[in-house]
Amino acid sequence: MTIWYTADTHFGHENIMRFCNRPFVSASQMDAAMLENMWKVIGPEDQLWILGDFAFGSKAKDSAYVEQIFNQLPGAERHLVVGNHDLRPTLELPWDSISHFGPVAV
Repeated sequence: MTIWYTADTHFGHENIMRFCNRPFVSASQMDAAMLENMWKVIGPEDQLWILGDFAFGSKAKDSAYVEQIFNQLPGAERHLVVGNHDLRPTLELPWDSISHFGPVAV
């Protein structure tokens, strides 16, 4: 098992492409590319930690949209460390854990 971390995915956020120079023409293209890249490296026994801001913008308020993205995430476990843009639809997803702090290394 490998533990993978990512942050600020901002699924569905059209403006993040301009703000952060993401090389996509639409949020749907960005979302598909991020999911595809995750599936290339995250194995079926791995953990995925999203370190805040899973989705943002109008689509982040759409429960069906965030659930559809969540259901495409790879890995055996999916965890969320809550970011300032994580709204109720994201927080209501069936994460393996939701916290305001990341895991503690021992």
